Amino acid sequence: MRRVATLIVAIGLTVTGIGTSAALGHAGPARPAATARLTGLALRAGPGVTVPAKVVRFEGYVIDVPASWPVYRLDRDHARCVRYDQHAVYLGRPGSDQQCPAHLVGRVETISLAPGASGGPGIPASPQPPGPQWQAAASGLSLGQLQAGGVVLQDPQDHQFWGSFSHQGLTISATYGTDAGLVGQIIRTLRWSGAAPQAGPGQAGPGSAGGQPAPAGHPAAASRAHAAPAVLTRAARRNRPALPGAGSRRHFGRGIQHGFDVCATPSVATMRKWRQVFSAIAIYIGGPEAACGLGNLSASWVRTVTGMGWSLIPTYVGRQAPCTRFSVRIRKGHAHVEGMAAARDAIALAASLGIGRGAPIYDDMEFYNDRNGVCRRQVLSFLNSWTRELHRRGYVSGVYSSADAGVKNLGQSASVYQWRLAKPDSVWFGLWDGHANLRGMPYLLPSWWSRGHRIKQYMGSHRRRIGGVTLDIDSDMVRGAVYR
Repeated sequence: MRRVATLIVAIGLTVTGIGTSAALGHAGPARPAATARLTGLALRAGPGVTVPAKVVRFEGYVIDVPASWPVYRLDRDHARCVRYDQHAVYLGRPGSDQQCPAHLVGRVETISLAPGASGGPGIPASPQPPGPQWQAAASGLSLGQLQAGGVVLQDPQDHQFWGSFSHQGLTISATYGTDAGLVGQIIRTLRWSGAAPQAGPGQAGPGSAGGQPAPAGHPAAASRAHAAPAVLTRAARRNRPALPGAGSRRHFGRGIQHGFDVCATPSVATMRKWRQVFSAIAIYIGGPEAACGLGNLSASWVRTVTGMGWSLIPTYVGRQAPCTRFSVRIRKGHAHVEGMAAARDAIALAASLGIGRGAPIYDDMEFYNDRNGVCRRQVLSFLNSWTRELHRRGYVSGVYSSADAGVKNLGQSASVYQWRLAKPDSVWFGLWDGHANLRGMPYLLPSWWSRGHRIKQYMGSHRRRIGGVTLDIDSDMVRGAVYR
């Protein structure tokens, strides 16, 4: 899914700076839903900055959002991509196969409202976001300030909120890049306005199944089932003892697999159809710069598709290089600590999907200018800590990056800040030369991560149709650490 080089949309929120764009496959300008109404209200978007607001109504609830944000009714547009790299409001549940561009990356402020059964006043709806990373919401949010009566949790590591409200039942999920305060302010305006409207033709009523619910970045079903065995690299097998709980089956020497990556996880039905051509897929398990929610991804999905023979490439989209324009970047002087924190967060997210010890997890480090020495060293320090923390906790370390940036720098370097550099067990590199092989020249020497330690993303975003289902994908050749 990730890029050799990516143009990032600036996320500064000003009166004139919020744009609107249509998702892939939907020609023409996006049309705001009829549920939005302009008002004389305003929202604070920073010190001394306000933006005009509009009222959005959904399932008997009312919420104030910036007037320039588009509003999408997902029950009327099942192919709509719920994307977190553009400001938007999403109403309803996404379709089972969202049509998302493969190249999405980055996270800004978004709001999603979906019908969901409530556990009662003040009790989160089921499923509740799993893991210790979820906590009582900061950013000034408290139950006393919520007009709708409910509970809101925050995941500050992955820049997202999740909440449950009573009456007809509603869940809210929100993402943010740099402005958690704006999102908290929007959530505080949520209020119950009266009886929910009756569902008309083509509209989903409360609790109806218009697709899979996709709160911002937490699994639709948080199973703690025992993880299936993982495929480890030969280096991991040779250098580390057997890990308790890692499983007894380890497969090597299956040769090169044809794989793909896509922003939103496809449905089980699509995976069954696409299995006739592909056998490996990257799954994006979360992170503060993940541009799509988990969609269909859950512990049940993982068990089902690995049972079909799929190999998975679990990938975490974490902090990016300090010399990029991403909203969540490595902070100078904090790379070591932030790399460890990213690894711990990725492990918690993987575990919620049933992916346990012994499995590989890849950090997605997007393209950066490696001629900037300070930036390069901060990235290497971050990835050094990422690998060491994964190893310490019994996981296999992987890194995705551009062949001419992160992966090249890892291959060339033996140390960082006078510390020996811990190399990842497997690399996944972007080199869009169109050649379906594992060669990385002129950036990667043949001896670097050779003989079963490489995945190559050899073709960028393109559309592919298999079994009557079209997806926007990147193409990969896979002979590195995978989970199956």
